Amino acid sequence: MCKQTGSELLRTLCLAFGPSGNEDPVARLILENIKGSYDELIPNRTLGVIAVIRGGAGHKRIMLSSHMDEVGFMIKAINEDGTLKVASMCGPDTRIMAGRRVTVGRDDRLVRGVFAVKPIHLLKRDDMDSALPMDELYLDIGADSREEAEKLVQVGD
Repeated sequence: MCKQTGSELLRTLCLAFGPSGNEDPVARLILENIKGSYDELIPNRTLGVIAVIRGGAGHKRIMLSSHMDEVGFMIKAINEDGTLKVASMCGPDTRIMAGRRVTVGRDDRLVRGVFAVKPIHLLKRDDMDSALPMDELYLDIGADSREEAEKLVQVGD
């Protein structure tokens, strides 16, 4: 991929696959896009990117910092019907998860999916106004059976 700038680069970075513990693709993307723009690259144990641009004497110092990882989940089970049970790696508010599109898998094999919940007509009245427990959310990747889903993803992805 060639160097990008501005909103195109921001969009690419925001859409890069990089859940907690798997930030390597994002780090590679950043390094590719800042190549030749820094004076020193400082290695670190967390695979973060620390690039230094030296200014002249008397210049003010500035630091830009951000996280490379994103909200992530891990597949903890594959149901008979091909849907996936997941565990949160970050504790999100489950009220915003229903209908959210996600990428499932590893950086070498990715599958699109969507968070699904029990249909509203099957919910108890008391449950309609509260956040769902994580165990009541599931991911639908379009598989019709456990066997079909296992060809696309694995527990632990």
